[in-house]
Amino acid sequence: MKLQVVVSSEHDSNAVPEAYQSLFQHAGADLESHRGWDQGSHEIAEYLKEILKVKPFVYPYTRLLIEPNRSLDNGDLFSEYSRKLSAGERDALIRTFYLPHRDQVESEIARLSIGGPVLHLGVHTFTPHWKGQKREVDIGILFDPGRQYESQFAYQLMSSLSGKGFTVRENEPYLGIADGFTTYLRGRFDDEKYMGFELEVSQGLLNRLDQVNTILGEGLLKAIGEFEDQVLLQR
Repeated sequence: MKLQVVVSSEHDSNAVPEAYQSLFQHAGADLESHRGWDQGSHEIAEYLKEILKVKPFVYPYTRLLIEPNRSLDNGDLFSEYSRKLSAGERDALIRTFYLPHRDQVESEIARLSIGGPVLHLGVHTFTPHWKGQKREVDIGILFDPGRQYESQFAYQLMSSLSGKGFTVRENEPYLGIADGFTTYLRGRFDDEKYMGFELEVSQGLLNRLDQVNTILGEGLLKAIGEFEDQVLLQR
């Protein structure tokens, strides 16, 4: 049995749809910052496309319009720029941008899970400094340690990435069980059908992205092979 793979990039771009550009006339600095997008995530997703032979699901607009990696009841779903819209206009953002992306990813996972477990890789990058403190992590592997398959794959992936010159940590700089798309999807699919991971790469490594991509790609391929041999073949 083979592990099916889905790749998504929720913060791929800082583009603003033409109809909403007036909201962001004075938001240039925020759009270019980590608030507006995950710089480098597009390149990582494109590399995974080649190495894993899957087409990424890409959300093509800034998270400052609507945040596709948050639940509908999360207070950060809309930024200060889009929060000023009327309730009807915010509902239109949900229907037009938020739901289509998430529904596409969920539908593909549902389709693939008929044949076995699905590994979902959400690609992200993070600012290396937060509130004046340097984050002591280069690559973060976010997952739910309470789910057996995710824990097993995380162990294999961490082992595959260790000793490569980067600081790799589990559930840093964020918790894998915090509100997000993978957390939502865990509630939709059983442990043996869905494994949701977020790959977090420090934006301090953007000048070494080719090296990071190579290490991530090789590590993922090794971990996937080991998971198939050691877990799926034993089912």
